[in-house]
Amino acid sequence: MSAEYICALRPLDDSLEQEWDDFALSSDAPPYMRPGWFRPWMRAFQPGRSLQVLSAHRGGQLAALLPLNPTQLGFRAPVNAETPAFEPLSTDENAIRVLVPRLLENAQRVDMRFIPVGATEQAIVEAAAEQDYRVSRDVIRRSTYVDVSQPWETVRNAVLGRSRRQDMARRRRKLAQLGEISSSVHDGKEDLQNLLAQALTLEAAGWKGNEGTAILSRPSTTQFYQELSAWAADQGLLRLHFLRLSGKLIAISLSLEQSGVVYALKTAYDENFRQYAPGIQMFEDVLTYACEQPHLRLVQIAGEDEPHKREFATGVQEQLKISMFSGSLVGSTAWMQSVAIDRLRGQARQHLSASTRRRMTQFARSTRLVR
Repeated sequence: MSAEYICALRPLDDSLEQEWDDFALSSDAPPYMRPGWFRPWMRAFQPGRSLQVLSAHRGGQLAALLPLNPTQLGFRAPVNAETPAFEPLSTDENAIRVLVPRLLENAQRVDMRFIPVGATEQAIVEAAAEQDYRVSRDVIRRSTYVDVSQPWETVRNAVLGRSRRQDMARRRRKLAQLGEISSSVHDGKEDLQNLLAQALTLEAAGWKGNEGTAILSRPSTTQFYQELSAWAADQGLLRLHFLRLSGKLIAISLSLEQSGVVYALKTAYDENFRQYAPGIQMFEDVLTYACEQPHLRLVQIAGEDEPHKREFATGVQEQLKISMFSGSLVGSTAWMQSVAIDRLRGQARQHLSASTRRRMTQFARSTRLVR
């Protein structure tokens, strides 16, 4: 099978970028697996480093592709807490299986995170096992999604109980007593800098700013979202949803829209209006908008399946950390260290309160220690 393919590992350049993007678009890949995502990501979070791309061609055509960051022992996925998910692009599982031996060649350890559970990750795990690599496979995140192929009223009645629907309607009525409520959607083709500044300022004004997890809290995330938004607006993918009260911005949602899917990345609200649940109302507006668009079928919500996300969800997607270790002395040592660290981490977490674990996770995310 591998004789049909030609595999190569090389730095991303303009020629490969165009080929990658054409391949991603033809295969309906999500925007976070396009080079337009990784270019600003590398500049913001890995400045001065070059993204490596492992590819497999068949008959002169790209059949599989995997972006990578080199490490001392091998490779790791170029991801962090801002990444919604990550997986190789491919025409089929056979092409992925061809990539894996080249990926593991001379690598003592390979780490990939946020791989969705499914056929792709199974192909990776099975191909690594065939190369006599130890493989660990752990669920590290559960993200929610909402099927919006039906009218919003139908979806809402299916996912929300009657009392919750009544509570949301009551809060909206009370908010309306304070002024005129208006919703708008912007694609960033005009006045992007001003619109994005409003959105990021609102996010930083609340608890995310206080805890150092807001986009504006770190120069790296600020740079990333500014460059990402500019690229997304140019590509026609950006959606900025604004909820205003008598002209005052009280909630925002930043999303990317492509191939029938809305990728909801960030939501924030003015905490002075917390009792009216403007964040929940903002998200309901996003779902209403999505249900009204005939070409949209799904809203994927980035991040963990927190309670306010689960209540709207029609499904949950598990994401994995997959680590592969060679049988060499170096690879075996790395595997034993990984097992020991995971065991100690699990034991420590058992003795911590839920609030302490939550604070530690938030701190780790803010300093990019979560792997």
